[in-house]
Amino acid sequence: ALDPVNLQSDVMRLMLGKLEGEEKAEKLYSEISLYGGAFKKVPESLQKSLVIADVEMKWNPRTKSFVSTGKIGIGNMGKAQILKYVDGVIEIKNKASSVKITIALDLGGKEYYYFVYNSANGLMSAYSSNKDFVTLIKETKPDDRKLKNTGKGKKYSYYLSTPTSYKAFMRKMKMYR
Repeated sequence: ALDPVNLQSDVMRLMLGKLEGEEKAEKLYSEISLYGGAFKKVPESLQKSLVIADVEMKWNPRTKSFVSTGKIGIGNMGKAQILKYVDGVIEIKNKASSVKITIALDLGGKEYYYFVYNSANGLMSAYSSNKDFVTLIKETKPDDRKLKNTGKGKKYSYYLSTPTSYKAFMRKMKMYR
């Protein structure tokens, strides 16, 4: 019952042009029309853990950050096209030497996913009401949660956050929105 994401926007065309080059982007854009608003196959450049296809951000002077307004359009997760809008909040806080990105996705009912990435130390924390998701992180050995070489000389690792962190973030966003 979620609203569909429109991949036929000017922003999507611009993004595809930057990632794929103008010629390939035009072919992909035509493909979206042919396949009912979706890719025949998700382009390799978009096969990421989570691709946000549509989100509006607004500067919030109280939090000194960009905060999403309205629903968040999920494009795809890896090769799987989602193409749906979900409730949630994204906050991007830019500090002098780092960026902190917080994503809280509410999938309805009591199901949510929560991620916080800090570029200063390359750490991402994650939590969800989905017990399988939590178990997967818990059962992954700490050494296996680290990316040894990102190709840019930076470290990356992830760990399990807490429901308390998620609730505190959502309270803060509700208070300052």
